[in-house]
Amino acid sequence: MNRSLVAIGLAVVAAAVVLWWLLRRPPADVVPAATPGSAAVIAPTPPAPSRHLPAALPAAGSDQVVREGSDPRDYVVGGVAIRDHRDGEVKPLDMTPNLHAPDSRRLAPTVVALITGKVKAALYQCANDIPREARGEQPKLEGQITVSIKAHVLTIDRAEAHVRDIVGAAVEPTQQCVEQRAKGLTVDTPEEADVAVYTISMSYLIP
Repeated sequence: MNRSLVAIGLAVVAAAVVLWWLLRRPPADVVPAATPGSAAVIAPTPPAPSRHLPAALPAAGSDQVVREGSDPRDYVVGGVAIRDHRDGEVKPLDMTPNLHAPDSRRLAPTVVALITGKVKAALYQCANDIPREARGEQPKLEGQITVSIKAHVLTIDRAEAHVRDIVGAAVEPTQQCVEQRAKGLTVDTPEEADVAVYTISMSYLIP
């Protein structure tokens, strides 16, 4: 008889403990607030869109210039957001910025000179078709090449060319000529490790 009473008493105590624990437990859809100093992150709110960027960016590598709202100094070139701090009435940049982090990898100057020398040779070939009357006082080419290295061979994957101080119908064919001739050019780089994407700026006077 005593054993039965003890068993019943233990069952009652156990039930009371379970009921107390359930009552203290918060509902499933309620998340307790983090205590001061806690590292918990609870449903972080997405950051508000930056007013420095347009709602939709063009594809990377695009030459499209997109302006944001009423501020003509906020725009995007080649997928890169730009805030233009130049004074006065200036034209927006039309060339993708060549951005490299300060601590990022750099190709050897000799390698850069080899590949850009080939692009320069292609430019000279394309320049033969520019009429003299289309040339200003200092015609030149500005642009950027995107290269990759695989198995110690550097290849130009993309070229972006812009001719300056040239007018008329020669502008577009010259730019296309340089881009087409540059794409696919290669140089051996026995000392360089593989790299997926690397950009190099160009600026040459047109003979």
